[in-house]
Amino acid sequence: MDGDARVDFSGLMIERLPSGNTRCRVRMKGDKARKITLPVNPDHPDFADHYRAARAGERLSVTGVHGPDRGTLGWLVALNLERLSATVAAGQASPLT
Repeated sequence: MDGDARVDFSGLMIERLPSGNTRCRVRMKGDKARKITLPVNPDHPDFADHYRAARAGERLSVTGVHGPDRGTLGWLVALNLERLSATVAAGQASPLT
């Protein structure tokens, strides 16, 4: 075994939208016609909790701010601002920067 554990999420549908984004929806257990859209993707640390709630017919809200995904423009901007703040704190740049 290579350490890659696979989990079977019954009723989970990952759909590709025309925009190129993906959407995760879960069929409610006992009512296949009802589908609940998850606010998180499978890479999110709370995905399993959102999945279980959706199977039970409930919606969870996203708790906490996890910040932008690594490799996105938002992530790069946040990284740049963080480094700039450290430079200002060290006295190597003006606070007006």
